[in-house]
Amino acid sequence: MQTDSDRDLAQTLAALASSMHAQPDVEATLKTIVGAIVDLIPEASWAGVSVVEKRRVVRPAFPADAVAEELDRLQTDLREGPLFDALAEAPTIHLPDLAAESRWPRFIEAATRLGVHCMMSFRLYAGNGSVGVLNVYGANPGTFSPESITTGEVLAQHAA
Repeated sequence: MQTDSDRDLAQTLAALASSMHAQPDVEATLKTIVGAIVDLIPEASWAGVSVVEKRRVVRPAFPADAVAEELDRLQTDLREGPLFDALAEAPTIHLPDLAAESRWPRFIEAATRLGVHCMMSFRLYAGNGSVGVLNVYGANPGTFSPESITTGEVLAQHAA
């Protein structure tokens, strides 16, 4: 049975899809998606998209704000972080509590210093392979719900 929350989300995603379709290019479409994430995922504080260029180079491209820009840049500069695992291993990476994470120590230290305590990374996949990663950051550990993860996956499919 569909709840009011499900209907609201479906209506919001439909409106977002229409808005994305109206954008003149990929850049404007990605900016639209990133701008909507904090509204669509209530636990999200920051978001950004990093893109794959020439099938190997990852660069931060579409941050929603300065914090997301710094976090996406850190992963790229350090060559460590969940965005690389999302590209290579699992299409969805959910880190409920960065303090409990032992992978990517330099990135985790920098992220927690900036006030990030949980995050999700979603692979952006198109027919010719991985094209990027949607990163969603939260200020409080353990706050991303299963619904938020599903919403992130849907947004990543639209973004790709």
